[in-house]
Amino acid sequence: MGLLITKRLIELQGGQLKVDSRLKKGTEFSFFLRYAIGNQENIDMNMQFSGQFNNLKNISILVVEDNQINQLVTRKYLEKWEAQFEIVDNGLKAYNIVKVRDFDIVLMDIQMPVMDGYEATQHIRALPEEKYKKLPVIALTGSVMLEIQKKITASGMDDFLLKPFNPMTCMLKFLSM
Repeated sequence: MGLLITKRLIELQGGQLKVDSRLKKGTEFSFFLRYAIGNQENIDMNMQFSGQFNNLKNISILVVEDNQINQLVTRKYLEKWEAQFEIVDNGLKAYNIVKVRDFDIVLMDIQMPVMDGYEATQHIRALPEEKYKKLPVIALTGSVMLEIQKKITASGMDDFLLKPFNPMTCMLKFLSM
């Protein structure tokens, strides 16, 4: 799966992944990408832009993630951004906590034990109050396959973030919701 994602990312940037495999020697993967040299103006704009959104004090986030490493990484970013957040490790816990506590956004892993993210989102969307239909639910996934994207949308999720997530992409999604 990782190699397929890597290949697609390289191709999207105009590159090509090369494979050299030799029996009893191993396999070597290589690629070449050409980038234009940036200018000082672009660098200054990017630094200024990334510095604008370092605070999420007024945003309450539910993180639904079963992997402890991913929980740790997410926790570090959310603490840095001063967000209010809760982390649970399966969809059933997410469904139960959403019913008793208000969140501004939910980051939902899609593959978890007990109840996966698809099912949890469907249960949340089925709750009678209108707020559950409008609550932004962002899928956390390692797959960019169209089939997965369609399943994310069909389950009622609003968007997706690729894992491991890019902090700036994540921040922009939070602010656009």
